[in-house]
Amino acid sequence: MKKLLTIITTFFIISNAFAFDKASVMKAKLLKECVSCDLTGADFIKLDFKKIKLSLSNLSGADLRNANLTGADLRFTNLTNVNISGAKFKNADLFKADLTNAEMAGASLKQAILCRTILPWGEEKRDCKTRSVDGSMLEKKDDRLWYEKGDIEPFTGKRVFYHKGNKSSETQYKNGKRHGKSISYHKGNKSSKTQYKDGKKHGKEIYYDEDGITKFNEKQYKDGKKVKYLSFFGGKGKYGNYDETIYENDKKTKNILWNRISKKKREDFYNDDEQVVRTIWYHKDGVTKESDTHKKPTGKHTMVKHGKRTTYHSNGNKHEVINYKNDKAYGRATGYNENGDKIVVVNFKDGKKHGKQVKYKDNKRIGVSCWDTGKKTSCD
Repeated sequence: MKKLLTIITTFFIISNAFAFDKASVMKAKLLKECVSCDLTGADFIKLDFKKIKLSLSNLSGADLRNANLTGADLRFTNLTNVNISGAKFKNADLFKADLTNAEMAGASLKQAILCRTILPWGEEKRDCKTRSVDGSMLEKKDDRLWYEKGDIEPFTGKRVFYHKGNKSSETQYKNGKRHGKSISYHKGNKSSKTQYKDGKKHGKEIYYDEDGITKFNEKQYKDGKKVKYLSFFGGKGKYGNYDETIYENDKKTKNILWNRISKKKREDFYNDDEQVVRTIWYHKDGVTKESDTHKKPTGKHTMVKHGKRTTYHSNGNKHEVINYKNDKAYGRATGYNENGDKIVVVNFKDGKKHGKQVKYKDNKRIGVSCWDTGKKTSCD
């Protein structure tokens, strides 16, 4: 009699250990969704559970042999002592799932998303880079880091947003900060791509035309600070002209206009207030200067010639050297022929010839004229 009582008691304990909720089992089978359910010891052999939602559920001891769990949401699930032999786990999300002592002969977790997942032999898999979550599942806490709702550790993985069923953006995170690529989409095509490091822009940020291929501008960052900006006209892929702006300490220092075959057309240099103080124009070869003009800012986007202005022949030799003061020629000016020989020297005052003008040939004087505030006078 005592032996019989022992057997009944043991059977009662085992039965209770796998006393799943029948309503929950039916819900999982019919609706393919059962969040925070008690499915202890349930029989799910060979069932098609593709994309089923079972997060936060207890499946301890359940039989999932040869079940199709492709794309299943198994986050925070208790899968201890389950039998998953022959089951399919492609793209299944096993974030913080516990598979301790699971039987998995013939099953493979290689294509599953394993992030802080406890494997059957007790090892915790912490590679979260390949894991994707819906953007609405994250929240920003007081420490300014992003967390998956309900989790106490900063998020690592990919955050994805959708609009009308289409992917609108995807961003890689590491330890609660954007880290890696962030891509935005428009009508299925890439609209922008930004590289991040430790929460800051670091590397290239590219914006694309509607085709998702042709660039229309590109920015480059280092530790969150802009170092270069490229703006394409007609698209670099179509060999259009483009602007290149160089930054130091997040401020403009130089702007270069390139022609269709990537040769320089113009360079602008900026002061600490990001105002143009010097402009160089180039001949068609993109190397030989055409003119070099120093400027004085008169407003945020306006400036006048102020200082030396040098123009050049196509062979690189000087053509003219003129000094300016508030946009007016001032002081001595010199002209040269293509061989670099001096051919004229003239003085200016308030933009008008004033004083002697001397002409040269073969480095010898050949004529002198005199001027008074723009009017020719006698040299007597």
